[in-house]
Amino acid sequence: VSNSNPPMHGTIRWIGTMPQVYVAGVELEAAMDRCTDGVCLQNGIRYFNCPPNKGYFCLLERLVPDQRCIASSQDSKSSMREQGQAIMERDQAMKERDQAQEKQIEVTRERDQAIKERDHAIMEF
Repeated sequence: VSNSNPPMHGTIRWIGTMPQVYVAGVELEAAMDRCTDGVCLQNGIRYFNCPPNKGYFCLLERLVPDQRCIASSQDSKSSMREQGQAIMERDQAMKERDQAQEKQIEVTRERDQAIKERDHAIMEF
């Protein structure tokens, strides 16, 4: 939640209107005075569930992305790219190995065929 003192961090649990303004129901990470368990104090209606003193309602325009999550997300994307690259390199190495094995099998078959032909020629002699 922007411009809050102390800073408030949480997870959006509900988005809707209360009368004619867009509001978010947020489950805060830390309990705070004057917060609820997801019940709006103005009208007594439950909009979401959370532990006591962690439910907070605010205007949507006061919400900002948590910079901790953005940094973590970027690190995660970078890590995923690295893992993807490693998988592609491993797959390429496996294809090359398979091609080398197929070539070796072909060479072995040709050699076996040549030996059979030689043995057959010897037997006819």
